[in-house]
Amino acid sequence: MKDKKKIIVILICILVLITILFSLKLFIFTNKKIIINNISINYDKQIGVCIDNNNCELLSSDNYPIISIKTNSSKLKKIVNNYNKDINKLYDKVINSNLDSNECNDFKDNYKYRYTTNVYYYIYHDDKVVSISRELYVKDLCTNNYLNKEFNSNVYDISTGQLLDNNDILSKYNYDEEYILDNIKNDIDNRNSISTSVIIIDDVTDYKLYFDNDGKIMIHYIDNKTNNSYNAVLY
Repeated sequence: MKDKKKIIVILICILVLITILFSLKLFIFTNKKIIINNISINYDKQIGVCIDNNNCELLSSDNYPIISIKTNSSKLKKIVNNYNKDINKLYDKVINSNLDSNECNDFKDNYKYRYTTNVYYYIYHDDKVVSISRELYVKDLCTNNYLNKEFNSNVYDISTGQLLDNNDILSKYNYDEEYILDNIKNDIDNRNSISTSVIIIDDVTDYKLYFDNDGKIMIHYIDNKTNNSYNAVLY
């Protein structure tokens, strides 16, 4: 009987110890201060596009930017690693492409590779958020078609260690969705006033909030009719 009581006491002690250790680990995790020492972009990785730069309609080279980050946040490191993996895969795709196809005959004398790319990063961080966003376009020179038009954005809340979606950003900065839609409408009106191609608000069914390099909240939206994307400042 005594042995049974001893076993029960030992089990209770073990459970209490496990609970204490778990609570301590949770406390340390939730109170861990996220540190961002530096975020930078390296533009050394390039591909020369043209055979003769003096006889080329494109820029002489395409950039394949690689992000570097110094932080104690494993989530931010993973985000940056994923962005860089995408860029390295794209670089390999382009550098291994050729103009051997018959549909490329008109371009063989001017260009080295079949694909051309445009990559734009928008990176901002302060004491509240870290925002890393990217526009990426891949064009097939031989068909004159875009293989990829892509926008990715990650807004990381430093205080919680969580990624923010549109609703989270609206709540954190005291905006509502109606205000966002009004800004999109104003941007569309401005674009329609100087362009022959008309954008209709009903063709815009989705948007993404992010920060530009100066910390302004931006709206990335797509005209689903043309698949063209636009960036508008949130005033």
